[in-house]
Amino acid sequence: MKRTNRQGEYHVNNDGESLHIIKYNGVNNCTIEFEDGTIVKNIQYHNIVSGGVKNNNRKSVFSIGYIGYGKYKASIKSKHTKCYSIWRGMLQRCYYQYKEFNITYENVDVCDDWHNFQNFAKWFEENYIEGWQLDKDLLCTDYKIYSPITCCFIPQEINCLLKEQKETTGTVKVKNKYKSQIGVDKIHNHIGTFDSLEDANKAYKEEKKKCILNVAEQYKEQLNINVYNKLINYEV
Repeated sequence: MKRTNRQGEYHVNNDGESLHIIKYNGVNNCTIEFEDGTIVKNIQYHNIVSGGVKNNNRKSVFSIGYIGYGKYKASIKSKHTKCYSIWRGMLQRCYYQYKEFNITYENVDVCDDWHNFQNFAKWFEENYIEGWQLDKDLLCTDYKIYSPITCCFIPQEINCLLKEQKETTGTVKVKNKYKSQIGVDKIHNHIGTFDSLEDANKAYKEEKKKCILNVAEQYKEQLNINVYNKLINYEV
């Protein structure tokens, strides 16, 4: 019985993308090309006609991120992987409505390479430490971008200390005095009460520096050497 040649057929998948079969070696071995030029091999014909074949290069995550082709999975047994959740959260902060509610992410971008989940996942695999948080500001303060050069993973305690500086000066006026306080482990610790704002700010900065150094030493063995050096030389 002569085999039907499906080469040249055009179809549309469930995401509304046009594709056509550029090579047909039977129902279990088709090569297709999407309208954006993405070529996928070893596709079953019934997946093509049912619309189930996906283009992993389609920018489906906040209109800029895409899964790409490689060994890294976005989900396992219908549950998002830790890597995917962190990657998606990063894109959300930069390219979704999050910016409207958090001005600290104004003009913050993700490097082009990390728009592809596969590239981010490879870096993640090489750098992630369980429970640590993604940071883009410590290693490079001049650029507001997520990239392999500017990013690192740091313990939550360090991340909170660095963020706390951005969100408060650490001093509050109480009647005719100025009170210094610092947030450590979500608890505001009283530093002292001073006659002038200058003295209160100075005490705050000294205590802040001491806290950062203590935490840096605590995690010294686990921290990347560049991260550790940045912390011990951190200017408050």
